Amino acid sequence: MIKDLIKDLAYDNIELSQALTRAKLIASKVKNDIFKQWLIKELEGYKPDDKLLPKYRMLGGELYLRVEYPFRHFENFPAMYTGKNSEIMDSFRHHKIVEPIATIETMYNALTEARAQIPLFAIQVEILAEPYQAQVSRDDGIIRSGYRLVHSAHIKRIIDITKQTLLNTLIELDEQFPNLENEYNMTDENKEKTQNIITTNIYGNNNPVNVASGHIVHQTNNIHVITEDEYQKLIDLGVPKEKLDELKDVQLESAATNDKESLVKRVYHWLGDVSSHVAAIGLAHNIPAILELVHHSIK
Repeated sequence: MIKDLIKDLAYDNIELSQALTRAKLIASKVKNDIFKQWLIKELEGYKPDDKLLPKYRMLGGELYLRVEYPFRHFENFPAMYTGKNSEIMDSFRHHKIVEPIATIETMYNALTEARAQIPLFAIQVEILAEPYQAQVSRDDGIIRSGYRLVHSAHIKRIIDITKQTLLNTLIELDEQFPNLENEYNMTDENKEKTQNIITTNIYGNNNPVNVASGHIVHQTNNIHVITEDEYQKLIDLGVPKEKLDELKDVQLESAATNDKESLVKRVYHWLGDVSSHVAAIGLAHNIPAILELVHHSIK
């Protein structure tokens, strides 16, 4: 399974999206939630506010507005944001490519030029066009749309880095567990080795490490991510599915960055929201059980 996938991926026998789908079988075998969630995000897309969105998925590029004049005459001109709002400024500085990898592959394969136009959101067009509206209106023009001009090589880079990330992860797993399909045992040592391989390849090695027993051992806080069994129990206790997905994202982000302090704050905030919801639907008596199930992830 893993050896065939490595070969097919390395020799470009399959699309990257197909390789990521097949890798879900391996993630299921080693039962690693960080690997599973990374594969899901690459296959289904990221949320724009995902703190683990890879930096190579944030593209810069010149901004242009498109003016429509009478008699269907169009003109494009470069524009820039002149306001002081840092959040808005950041949205113009970088475009977040949150689409599934299959969409990115299709986008790249459809390109016929060295640059690609990524449409701006309507609210971005409105904000960016404001300083130019008066002048454009004097000539009976109207600004209806805009776009960011990006190099096609930057789009290809997203595909290439994602491919190398997956390939490096699979190769290291195969080297560490040469008979993974048949003899992978869920021992603490194996789980630790697997976690090190996955977090280092996917999120980088930013944590202090010790070299022991011939392999790298991370000094982690052993952050717990809710299991499928706990997930179902929390649903039965009245916790909405979307809130459970939010909790899992929080735990996975903290596990990947080894940020226990942030985890504690965010989980307590999450518990406050969930407790209010559960009480509002008449299930306040379930709150102690919810607290008990979630509390061990922040011990």
